[in-house]
Amino acid sequence: MTRLLLQALAILLFSVSSGVALANCADYGSAAVAQQNENTALGCGFSGLRWHSDAAGHAGFCRLVGEGTASGETAIREAQLAKCRPAQVVEPAEVVEPAEVVESDNAQPSQCQRSEIAEGKGATNGSARSAAHSTLGRPRAEMMNAGLTQCMYNDLGCTGANGDRTCFLSVECCAK
Repeated sequence: MTRLLLQALAILLFSVSSGVALANCADYGSAAVAQQNENTALGCGFSGLRWHSDAAGHAGFCRLVGEGTASGETAIREAQLAKCRPAQVVEPAEVVEPAEVVESDNAQPSQCQRSEIAEGKGATNGSARSAAHSTLGRPRAEMMNAGLTQCMYNDLGCTGANGDRTCFLSVECCAK
């Protein structure tokens, strides 16, 4: 009798804990199918155990391995999709031409010089901007040697998908 009661209690506890996992794993299954649908729509061509449209199969996998491992699979699929998605083009920011600086009624406009646009590539906006910034070192130094010592970098925008970013910068130096 005691053994039967313990078995019933164990089944009850398993059912309650599985019910919570089932709800979260059902969400995992739905998300996995949504990722597979995006894979198909984009024509990425990913296949294998991660890539199918059987929500129940994905949910069963989740229950088998646990939500932590299943979340890792979601992240892997997302990373693969991010590489397949078309690059989002970001329009460069509008470049505002500097106004002439007039210090007095008979002063001359300030002398300024702008570099060519530098292109930098990197995994993130920061690394791509840094690469573009590095290529502007020599033009900036040449302008400064010519007496144009007040310099400002112009961020002209970035394009591309995460992991493959391209950013554009220029530098403008003016005389004091």
